[in-house]
Parts: sequence; structure tokens; C-alpha cells
Amino acid sequence: MTIEELLAKHAKNFIAEKDAPNYKPGLDGIQYNKNGCIYVVNGHVLLRIVGIMGREKTEIRHYKTGKVLDVKPWAFEKFFGDEFTGSFTINPIELKKYIPSIRAAYAIEKFGILRLKSDGVSIQAANIDNESFFLNLSDKFESDPYTIRSITLDLNYLADILEFFSDAEVDEVWISIPNGFKPILFKALNYEVLLMPCRRV
Repeated sequence: MTIEELLAKHAKNFIAEKDAPNYKPGLDGIQYNKNGCIYVVNGHVLLRIVGIMGREKTEIRHYKTGKVLDVKPWAFEKFFGDEFTGSFTINPIELKKYIPSIRAAYAIEKFGILRLKSDGVSIQAANIDNESFFLNLSDKFESDPYTIRSITLDLNYLADILEFFSDAEVDEVWISIPNGFKPILFKALNYEVLLMPCRRV
């Protein structure tokens, strides 16, 4: 898919509509930066497409109508400066067949646990009715000794991200794990996605 086709299909998954609880003005738009970067964000997930083509000015356009929104652009660059202490890779095209299963698991339990071990990475979920879900994402995880070993994620957002990279037709996605309660970075070619972990109460 071209970048325009990817945005047309996937931007709706990474924006916040006006009736969303986390909505702020501009979160229903796509931000086109003067430096060529494109951003889409909903408060939990941040998509960046790096340096495609420079523009005369930075502006935010409604994701559906294309109308320029009268809001101040967001300073997104600061969110991509974190250090990461662990990483692994996945093939999103191979995982595409599991996306319906991840969405079905979301109906069982909204949150999944990303388990990080030296011999592999998996997603697990279970509810009080003993319904469960398990998916192996990678057979190897490289990290320093202090990397957090389990992270709670929203399964629907994970499915959205995997589907985006699958449609982008990249062979490999590099997933970097931060130390502490910070976003996880998914990266391939000029595409980057930050996903916030979830706090369970």
C-alpha cells in the first residue's frame, strides 16, 4: 500500500473522535509537519511516518474530510527520545493470520500480558471464567538484566498496529522495550508506532 492508502485505511484506528473520553482538539486529525513527518495520535497510540516530503507549514487535517483544523500543532518529536533496554523482531505478514484471534481475545479480556523471556516473547490473556489466549510473537528477546519482564497492553491496539505493519508490507518490525512505564516502540523502515502500556486497577 502507498502511504496515502495506509492513512486512508488505518488513520481511523489511531485518532480520537470527539465523543471519545480521551479526546482533545486535534486528535481527530492527521498532523503533517513542515519537516515531512506525518503523525496520527489518540492518546494511547502514536503513529509517525518519517520525513516523506517537506511542506510549507505544519498543519493538522481532519482524518476523514481533509479539512484543516484550527488547532495548535503538537510537539511529537519529544516522545521518540526514550532509551530502550530490550528488543525483539516480528514478521507482521506471518502474524496477520492471528489478528482475528487477537481481536477475539479482546472480547474475552481487554488487556493482554506481554511476557518477555530470553527464549521468546508471547502475549497471554485470561478472564475470570478461565477463558484464555496465547500467541508466541518471537523466539528470541535481547535485553539487559533490568528490563521489565511483563507489560500489560490493550489487545485491540496491538491488533491495529500489527495490521498496519502487515499492510505496509514490511518484512520485519523491530520492537523496543523501555525500562519503566513508558511507550513501547514498533519500527520498520520509515514507520514508527509508540504504544502506551496499561495500568490495571
